[in-house]
Amino acid sequence: MKKHITATALALCLAMLAGCSAGTSEKAQTVPTSATSTTTAGTTAESSKDTEASAKDTDESEDDDPMSRTGNHNLPLKDREDDARAEVESAMKDYLKKTYGDKYVDTKITVNKIYSYADEKAAKLENMDSDNLAFEVSYDLKPASDSLENIDALLVGNGEYNKESGWVEGKLGFGILQRNTDGNGPEYEIVSMATSF
Repeated sequence: MKKHITATALALCLAMLAGCSAGTSEKAQTVPTSATSTTTAGTTAESSKDTEASAKDTDESEDDDPMSRTGNHNLPLKDREDDARAEVESAMKDYLKKTYGDKYVDTKITVNKIYSYADEKAAKLENMDSDNLAFEVSYDLKPASDSLENIDALLVGNGEYNKESGWVEGKLGFGILQRNTDGNGPEYEIVSMATSF
């Protein structure tokens, strides 16, 4: 049956093409529409299945975040690992500037972990939603001077001063990153920072 419909469809297409090329569009209109409808319906159903299968394969094989028409991501930040890490690093630079001011001149930041929904629940973090995320970072700070007062200020919480390198190393922080809703400043900001959750 399928071969018969395909052969009929091919014959109809050839007849229509021949009519179009001869400039006789009326001949193309006299082709029975019931055969065309059957063929079109069969072809459309098969084409639709192919398109759905192709779309399904694409959706499953890529972990992509399509942008909305407004240019915003459709997925929350915590579901976009690379973007989340970049935002945490950027927010950490702002946080360190506010916290230590001119007591340091350089920093090395490593985002160790972006907490998943399950991680946040296991850590018993409250008021967590899609607009904020928990993270863990380690960082080193280069003091602006060798003064004991300056170095001690950078050692608050944790870390060790390495006399050879001149850096305060091994500082560890656990924080909450949240979307900045006031419209001033960066898109995300650190609203909580501690040495553990």
